[in-house]
Amino acid sequence: MYQNCLRKFYHNTDSQILLYVARTHNEAEQWQECKKTLLRANHFAPSNYTLRFDAGVAMQKLSTSILQKDKRTADEVRSAVTELENAVRMFSQLFAASNLLLHGFDEKKINTHVEYCKHLLEAAKVHREAVEHEEWQSRQKQEATRQLALAEEVRRKAEEQRKYLL
Repeated sequence: MYQNCLRKFYHNTDSQILLYVARTHNEAEQWQECKKTLLRANHFAPSNYTLRFDAGVAMQKLSTSILQKDKRTADEVRSAVTELENAVRMFSQLFAASNLLLHGFDEKKINTHVEYCKHLLEAAKVHREAVEHEEWQSRQKQEATRQLALAEEVRRKAEEQRKYLL
């Protein structure tokens, strides 16, 4: 409903309706869509610090959900690290603006988010190293299997050649 309203009446440019759309994504735990929507809303209202804060929280939740998955690839972990770095950057900008009293955010709340994201970054680096090690082992096994298959093929061709010569 919000997306239809946004498209029909606001030409996909109203930041307040985009905030409502992002909220529905947030409630459905669709963190990637929530983040995209908030960043789009931030594009239309760059002076709205609430949108920036919400985008930082969405990035934080997205990376947390990726890191809590049982099976995750190295690319997913790398994207989680990138999201956390972006969230830290976003919260740090808000923290700097809060020192200038440009918005009504509590510095302690923003600092808590920054510290939590930094903590997650440390954990994500451990996850990334573990997943990259697993992928490296998997590639090594695949290479060994490929080498065995090639050796078997060479042996089979040599056997056929020997039979042909006999």
